[in-house]
Amino acid sequence: MKISVRKQVLRLVLGGITFLLPIVLPLGLFLFGSDPIFHASVSNYFQTEVGLLLVGLLVLFSVALILYASTSKRNRMELFSTAFLVLLIVILGMIAALGQHYSWLGIVLTGCFWLLYAALGRFIRNTFNLPLRFPALTKIGTMIWILTGVLFVTILAFQHIWSPMVFVLEAIVLWSFTAGILIRHKINKKLGG
Repeated sequence: MKISVRKQVLRLVLGGITFLLPIVLPLGLFLFGSDPIFHASVSNYFQTEVGLLLVGLLVLFSVALILYASTSKRNRMELFSTAFLVLLIVILGMIAALGQHYSWLGIVLTGCFWLLYAALGRFIRNTFNLPLRFPALTKIGTMIWILTGVLFVTILAFQHIWSPMVFVLEAIVLWSFTAGILIRHKINKKLGG
């Protein structure tokens, strides 16, 4: 089973972005001297000094996902749809950052992020777990789905206790996706791909 170098590199780019995103956003605010450096959610960073960095990372993620989808025979439409969902998140985040406050904007942006996290779980479970099934990837994908559910409940019920709790859960979801990518990369190396 030979996997193209391009596909392997794209997987690593996707994993690298999801690993760095929760680190560089607070770090960027720290370097700017902003307070607070931890915000309630990834989406809140659109309206900070690192908003353009967030936009850049999400656009890069979307482009890498589109390129990955173009190399994939399976789940191509899901990958393309998720890439465009990320671009929709960028557009909505930029509208919010420009000070356009619509009552529906925050709800739609949050919903788009939840859909993105659920899609990341699906990719680890299914798309990146093929052509052979590997239990570790299935478990990570399931964990991402569970964390997305916990994230939903946390936002509804517990966000007011410690608002960065949502950001921490989002970081765990993103890092779980990164772990799945790295496991997939290691499996490919073992299989000679």
